[in-house]
Amino acid sequence: MNLVELKNVLFQRATGSASKVCSKRLLFKNPINLNLNSDKRWAIIGHTKSSFLEVLSGKHLAIPIEGRKYPILANELASNSIELLQFSNNNYGKSATGTGNGGFTHLGARYEFFKDLEIDIRVDQFISDYSYNASHKVDSDKIANLIKTFKLDGLEDKYINGLSNGQFRRARLAKSIYKAPKILLIDDPFLGLDPNATDLVSNVLSQDHESAILLGLRIQDPIPSWIDNVVLVNQDGVVKHGPKDELAPELEANLDEFKKSQVKELENIKKKELAFIERQTANTDNSEIISMRNVNVAHKGKKILTNLNWNVRCGEKWHIRGPNGSGKTTILSLLTLDHPQSWNKSISVYGAPRRIGSTNYFDTNKYIGFTSPELHALFPKKLTVFKAVSTGFVTGSYLPPNNLTADQINRINNLLEYFQLGELKDTSFDELSISHQKVVLFIRAVINNPRILILDESLSAMDENDVLRCKDFVSSYNQGCVLVVGHVDEEVPKCDKYLQLIDAPKGEYKIGYV
Repeated sequence: MNLVELKNVLFQRATGSASKVCSKRLLFKNPINLNLNSDKRWAIIGHTKSSFLEVLSGKHLAIPIEGRKYPILANELASNSIELLQFSNNNYGKSATGTGNGGFTHLGARYEFFKDLEIDIRVDQFISDYSYNASHKVDSDKIANLIKTFKLDGLEDKYINGLSNGQFRRARLAKSIYKAPKILLIDDPFLGLDPNATDLVSNVLSQDHESAILLGLRIQDPIPSWIDNVVLVNQDGVVKHGPKDELAPELEANLDEFKKSQVKELENIKKKELAFIERQTANTDNSEIISMRNVNVAHKGKKILTNLNWNVRCGEKWHIRGPNGSGKTTILSLLTLDHPQSWNKSISVYGAPRRIGSTNYFDTNKYIGFTSPELHALFPKKLTVFKAVSTGFVTGSYLPPNNLTADQINRINNLLEYFQLGELKDTSFDELSISHQKVVLFIRAVINNPRILILDESLSAMDENDVLRCKDFVSSYNQGCVLVVGHVDEEVPKCDKYLQLIDAPKGEYKIGYV
């Protein structure tokens, strides 16, 4: 039996349960003809795989409407039997299942100190889709097995907002498998996972489940060995589909073409001259910006960081390394004052020790540029691109300033042109692709020439060319220090030093040159 049948069908982008068309442009240039057999394990591969997965999930307007069918669902509603899990926006709430506009309440909401039960639930409750008003029976054995399978043991009673990015992604996967939809579509299943977690998730997904699982992968992503069939897609639609082994030549050719395009795009980027960078004088005073001396962080008696000693000087670019849940985000939250233990005299920023009463959140963050999955989750969706970037000139607010100077306006326009978003400056944030949304937040982070630029998985889920432009920009950034968190090498800007969190609770770290 087929999972999905697409017969000579076109698609227009639409939003909402009523499939309101928001663009007359077709998602794909050509009509699509494709049958996905339930006996096979499929991967959708290509630049447009996210849009294609949305089509398979029942989103967007089918023309003709009868051109999209789900034989495996019989008389069941697609909205109740199909789930699209997207990791490009790692929010909590309704959006954690790929729908709605839920998100973390504030930038510090994920950290272990935030325990507001009105919006936070434990890991086991999250997986079971627990609700205080729910009457459905919870399968405790199934939940316990999923927690063990995804190596979330010991975290059952921890609140969701206290998980690391990688742990939360595994919890979301467990939640989706527990719900057992007939069809489970997973876009970028390994996004933001360290190598061990990637192997774990791939192994779990390879097992037999009640759901038919389809993956969305980038051209350069390794295809799991357990995938039987692949569908190659681009802006025109389906390029080719069939058994993975039979399509090996096409897959190799696509990868070669991708690598060539990367080289060409990098050459084009290097040829561009950024007037706003040329006008800037590099900050080369080599002064100490961050100093942590024997910093200790604990919560309810559990050690998180022990005796961390770390100094960062102007001009340095650091890669903060460590597996999911190792304490990387805790370190960043100490710097941005999103952690209650940020006011610690063992931490100095700009030469001033952190003290309660003398360290101000707004004064500190005035010189910090920041972007992360949490910021992406909570950022206002209805701002135009230009206004979204302009909020980078404001500290602690998402309201666009009304009094931009001529220089600020020029800087926004120059950066938008450099990142090829100039023509989209009046477009609403929520109408952009995920990649372009991430680029807008990247520009917002750098717009005010921060002394501390924090990039927490900032390049994840970006298109390849957008990644290149962001990496090139970071390589020439000369206004302060740069702190980078990322697990995938091609998504990590070039750094000169690293801080490795080996076993932070035990005080085991490694610092060196890249």
